[in-house]
Amino acid sequence: MHKLLKQASGNTLTMFLIQPLSIIISIIIARELGASGKGIYAFLLVLMSFCTPFFLFGFDSATYYYLSSKKYKIQDILFTVILISFSLGIFTSFCLYYVIEYELFGSILNDLKKHIVILYLCAIPFLFIYHLCQRSLMATSNFKKNNIISITRTLISIICLIIFVLVYKKLIDGIVFSVFISILVSTFIMLIVNLKLKEGSYSRKINREFIKESISYGIKSWFGNVSSLANDMLDQLLLGVLSTAEVLGLYSVSYNYSKIAIKPINGIFNVFYNKISNQKDSFVLLAKVHRLVFCIAIFISIPLMFFSKTLIVFLYGQEFLGAAKPILFLIPGLVFFMVTRRIIQVYFQANGLPAKGSIIQFSGFIVGLVSYVILIPRYNILGATIGTTLSFMVSTFLSLIFYKQITKQNILELFLFRISDFKWLYTKFFRTY
Repeated sequence: MHKLLKQASGNTLTMFLIQPLSIIISIIIARELGASGKGIYAFLLVLMSFCTPFFLFGFDSATYYYLSSKKYKIQDILFTVILISFSLGIFTSFCLYYVIEYELFGSILNDLKKHIVILYLCAIPFLFIYHLCQRSLMATSNFKKNNIISITRTLISIICLIIFVLVYKKLIDGIVFSVFISILVSTFIMLIVNLKLKEGSYSRKINREFIKESISYGIKSWFGNVSSLANDMLDQLLLGVLSTAEVLGLYSVSYNYSKIAIKPINGIFNVFYNKISNQKDSFVLLAKVHRLVFCIAIFISIPLMFFSKTLIVFLYGQEFLGAAKPILFLIPGLVFFMVTRRIIQVYFQANGLPAKGSIIQFSGFIVGLVSYVILIPRYNILGATIGTTLSFMVSTFLSLIFYKQITKQNILELFLFRISDFKWLYTKFFRTY
């Protein structure tokens, strides 16, 4: 257990090291770009993030599952993982090219030069490789290596943004340059690190058995993966398509500000997955970890909500004042969705029940999609806020129902905090330092 907490603290420490610097730069960039430019920037990042699980068809989840359960070793499947991820990345880039070319995303990307669009699309195959190799590192509990690479990628991105956007004033073009360079460099670093994980010689053959099993497992989790990202990003994607870049810029600031409440505890989830994978009575650990994480998130959320208006104007400027009001709705929904729903989702995935997670995510996706299509054209940023909060609450509520059905445990055990929880945390972690 001490090892679990130590690994989680390493992941969390990574966030504390890179997030403040990353947030500061993002604020400066937002002030430089203005609300409209920030909206285009947000749309490009959201589009890239959304396409990753959508076009991987659950292959990333299958890779994580089979490596963490030790059914396959890294040297047996790495070549296959790289080949498939790169191929799917190329396919994705071609699909997006025609979607952008025929303006199916609306007019939000119309001002981008063609060579900038192509450069942006060229980054996607490398992003897919990075994502799969990162899953391999986490599945084999190489969290320290992953932390170092994550820090490196963020630092490269920050340096590029400073050079291209702040110094040379390339603005959106500079954003795309920065995204491409940071992904390309970090992918090669990730590949080198993965190649050094071998316990024997690497196979250079396509592992057909692994592909076959990955398709079976991956399709079950694919709907959940896509729905999860949809729950997290569909609001921004559709807001960019159905509204204006300026409105999306304001909303993206609201959303990113709200996510600060859960950033300090993000590091525990991947470690938790490995710990409970195929273990009996893992719901006992789940309840204890959830109570601690939920309390931390609530403690951070209250001041963020109370001082939201003052902080938004102070950090981003008067132009972004419209981003303050949605925060009051987004933070409560985010805490339940990104803590309660997420930790239950990890439990289902780690115990070979990806279909349950898919149903949970799909429910939130449907509620969100219907809400966005109805509310965004009429209410813009408020419509996106309401739709997001509804989708978060519905999927979280359903996850709690499934959790009770499967574990036969009292749902209140997830929330009734005890002093002994902090004593447990202190005994397992703090007393060792």
